[in-house]
Amino acid sequence: MNTSHITRFALLVISLFSLLSFTCSAHAAAQVHIKNCAGEKMLVCTFNGRDVVMMIEADFKRLPDGDSSTLQCAEEQGKGGCRVKAVSRHTSDCGQSYGTTFSGRHKGYFLLFGEGYNDLKEVTESQYKDANACN
Repeated sequence: MNTSHITRFALLVISLFSLLSFTCSAHAAAQVHIKNCAGEKMLVCTFNGRDVVMMIEADFKRLPDGDSSTLQCAEEQGKGGCRVKAVSRHTSDCGQSYGTTFSGRHKGYFLLFGEGYNDLKEVTESQYKDANACN
């Protein structure tokens, strides 16, 4: 590679990095704190709030029963939150057609009781941290 090719490549990398930094700054991270109370291992996925197709997860965790985790997604201009999907089957991703997508955009603290439409319950931070939260 000669010097002009290296210079062009360096400019391209710098330009792409600048564009990526600008794009990411417009999207703050929303957080969803989820505790699994389903009685079985669950795959929980978040998708960016405006992602209506939901084929590529923003974040995902395999949560054994009783475990909790914080998942993230991009929240555009401080509005909305994450789309959340839970799958009880042993699968590699949430982008499949099965599982439950909980309606709305979420951020905050939640207890997950299964993959039914009403099985994601919003709670306060103190309820989430309570050792008996799943009971």
